[in-house]
Amino acid sequence: MKRFTVAAGLIASCSWAQADPGFMLGLSYNFGGSLGVTAKILSTNKQEKAVAALGVSYMFGEAKSKFGVDLGAGYNFKNDVTATVGWDFMNSQVQTAVGVASTKKKKDSSAPPTNPSGSGSSVSLDRFLADSPSSL
Repeated sequence: MKRFTVAAGLIASCSWAQADPGFMLGLSYNFGGSLGVTAKILSTNKQEKAVAALGVSYMFGEAKSKFGVDLGAGYNFKNDVTATVGWDFMNSQVQTAVGVASTKKKKDSSAPPTNPSGSGSSVSLDRFLADSPSSL
């Protein structure tokens, strides 16, 4: 059953790769007392967004297995920091992780549109047409 669950998680993660995934390296803690290092694929690389995470960990100290495979959810904060909570399938424990991620800032949607040709004539024409009466 564990293998099926891990395989299903890996297959589901393939769809994440189409939407600018992020990557995280950090420290993990299993709620059995094990501390480790982790690498995760995140569902998005945008800052200040919720993420789904699929990861692998190497655990130090007492653990059922030195390696872990986890599936979880978290949040991409500002300054390339991500925190996740998930389930480690190899150790059958809840896992938390914090690390450095490859994130990008959200685009500012309040900025006016720009003309790629370099002249502002089409922008001002668009504004003129938007402000003009509809009877024209």
